[in-house]
Amino acid sequence: MENYKTYDDLVLKNKDKVYQVTLLGAYGCGKTSLLNKFIYGKKENTEIMSRAIENKKTNKSTIKIYHNEEKNVYLRFFDPSCHKEYTRLRDLTIPVSDYVVLMYAIDNREGFYEAQHVFSDIIKRKGKKGVKVLICATKTDKLGVCEEVSFEEGKLLGKEMNVIGRGGVSVVVDFNIKEIFDVIIKDILKKENPPKHKNFFCC
Repeated sequence: MENYKTYDDLVLKNKDKVYQVTLLGAYGCGKTSLLNKFIYGKKENTEIMSRAIENKKTNKSTIKIYHNEEKNVYLRFFDPSCHKEYTRLRDLTIPVSDYVVLMYAIDNREGFYEAQHVFSDIIKRKGKKGVKVLICATKTDKLGVCEEVSFEEGKLLGKEMNVIGRGGVSVVVDFNIKEIFDVIIKDILKKENPPKHKNFFCC
């Protein structure tokens, strides 16, 4: 898996765009591990996490996903779960997010309940109009071993939201990490880099 370059102090040009993504889910469902695996190619990035805790900020990572001669397009991830002010930071990041990754671990029924009721309600109340939601089941390496949430139950999550995709991941066995975030990236690139159509009525 490729590692992404991250941009801490981003200076935007006129046409540059930043799309915001918040990771949301119960404690221990694997939000930080998933993000670190996707961006840095490893399960944990203790330097990034400790710096976020020390500065009392959300764990924020920005990557570039597209560029041409006119503009750069960035994806900024917010993981507010890594320190004490989680609730306040969560409520600050959701209203400005273009996408929310709603997560639950398949070995934690209580966490699934939180995703189903508590966090889904927060997205509906505080999320911007039309915010796009990606449903992510984590720890799929435990399928058939200590599975507490079935695939059928997971399919019901987010019924009343603007869900653009859903899938299962495992950081432990490196399963589907890139693919789950590609759903968001491809959705953005459809808008930022639309296919060019020939003009058959020209000249």
